[in-house]
Amino acid sequence: MSINSAENTTSLVAYSEETLGYLFEKLDFIRLNPRHLLLIGHAALADQMRSALKQRYPEAICDFLSERIRDYPLKSNHYELILCHCLDPRTLLPEDLAENVVTTHELLFYLLQYFLKPGGLLLFSQIGPDSTLENLNSPEMPIQALGDVLLKLEYQDPVLDRDRFMYDEGYLTLAYGHAWKKTEENLYFSKPDENGSVFMPISEIQHLETAN
Repeated sequence: MSINSAENTTSLVAYSEETLGYLFEKLDFIRLNPRHLLLIGHAALADQMRSALKQRYPEAICDFLSERIRDYPLKSNHYELILCHCLDPRTLLPEDLAENVVTTHELLFYLLQYFLKPGGLLLFSQIGPDSTLENLNSPEMPIQALGDVLLKLEYQDPVLDRDRFMYDEGYLTLAYGHAWKKTEENLYFSKPDENGSVFMPISEIQHLETAN
């Protein structure tokens, strides 16, 4: 494959469009029937992303966000699915909040968690810092660090993966991740109270067999 561009934006749109289907394939293995979706990506991909999600979830209402989250009307506990393609917190957060790569991701994932309904899913991709293609100003955030951020914010069952795509000019690494917003029940289960007691739903109690 060959994509020649002197502009970072043009390159990013081209690579994002080519790899979008790989992100949607992750939904093939996840049982979900969302009513409200928040799609995050480059504005040039809005129609394509909406169309692809409408085919999967024809009754769903899709909102789209491509830049500064400060200007977006906050909807707490509203979305069953947030899907972000080629995530870059620097385009979504105000410049004064996008200085440190780790804290920037923490803040963005915190805000996205605020948007999610309890039990809702965050599914995202991000261009890896080890990509060798020119004109891509990708976030310098290792995939392991993404997992640490999700765990720190108490997302449930985070899963991370990555693919490498070869082009004439080099290769593109794309990290994928998904995690769930904990339900209130799961939050209580994960935090001891002041007496050190932990609430465990009956569904989580498993029978242990012992061998003689």
